[in-house]
Amino acid sequence: MQSELFIKRKNYSETIKLLDQEQKLSESSLKKIRYQYVQAQFPTLEGNMKKAFERFEIIAQKSLDFEIVFREKMS
Repeated sequence: MQSELFIKRKNYSETIKLLDQEQKLSESSLKKIRYQYVQAQFPTLEGNMKKAFERFEIIAQKSLDFEIVFREKMS
C-alpha cells in the first residue's frame, strides 16, 4: 500500500491525503472513523500535540454519535 511507503519515509502529509481519499470512498462508518484515528496519530509523531488533540476530539465525538445510532438500531 502506498500509504505504508509514505509512513516509512515519514511523509505524513501525503499519508493523510491518501487516507482522506480512502475515507471518502469508504461506505463503512467504522472504516471512516478508523482512517481518522490513524490520521490523528501523525501530528503526535511530528510533535504537534494541539493538532492531534483536536483530531482526537473530533473522532471521540463521531465515535460517540456512531455508538448512539448503533444502539438505537439494535433496540
